[in-house]
Amino acid sequence: MSTDLTLLLGSAVLTPILVLGWLRWARPEVAHWSTGSIAQQATRLPLSWILVAAMVWASLPLQAPGEHPVTWLALLFFATGLLAAARIDAQTQLLPDRITWTLVVFGLLASLWPGWPTTLEAALAGGVIGYLLPWGLNTLWLLCKPGQPAMGRGDHALLCAVGAWLGPLAPALVLGLGAVILLPLAIWCLLARGHSPQATLPFGPGLCLAAWLAMPIL
Repeated sequence: MSTDLTLLLGSAVLTPILVLGWLRWARPEVAHWSTGSIAQQATRLPLSWILVAAMVWASLPLQAPGEHPVTWLALLFFATGLLAAARIDAQTQLLPDRITWTLVVFGLLASLWPGWPTTLEAALAGGVIGYLLPWGLNTLWLLCKPGQPAMGRGDHALLCAVGAWLGPLAPALVLGLGAVILLPLAIWCLLARGHSPQATLPFGPGLCLAAWLAMPIL
C-alpha cells in the first residue's frame, strides 16, 4: 500500500476525531458567551458538518501532494481547527480564542519543522500581518461608521492563525476571498429573507473556507 493511500485512510479516522476534539476544547468558552442550548448545539457535529469534514479529508491529497507525513498531519490539524471554528461561528457568531490562538501557536511551531514550506520568520510576519490587517481595516471602518465594527476580534485572531500557517501573503488573499464567498449569502439574506441591512453575518466560515481553498496557491 502506498504511503499516500495509508495517510489518506489514516486521516479518514483522524478527521472526525480532531473536529470533535476541537469542539470539545472550545466548549467552555462558547458556554461562557452563549446560552446553554446554543452552546451545546454549536459544539456538536451534525450529519451535514460530518459531510463537510469528509470533503476536507477527501481534498487533503490536493492540498499537500507528495508531502511528508508530518506535513499531512499538521495540515489536517489546521483544517479541522478551521472547520470547528466555522461551525461555532455559524451558530453563535463567536470565534473562540481557544481555537484561534491555539492555531497561531501550532502554526509557529509547525514552521520549525525542517520540511515545512513556511519558515519561522515568514510565519511570524504572517501572524503579525494577519492580525494588523483586519484591525487596521476595522479601525478605518469605525471612523466612518462609529459603533458598527466590520469585523470582530475573533476574525483578527483567525487571520493571525492563517498568516502563521500559510505565510505573510495569505491574510490579504484569504480576507478578500472570504468577502467574495460571503457576498452572495449577504445579498440572499437581504433580498430573499428580508434581513435588515444592519444585520450582521458571521465572517468566520467564509474566512475558513477561503483559507482552505487558498492553501494550494500559497
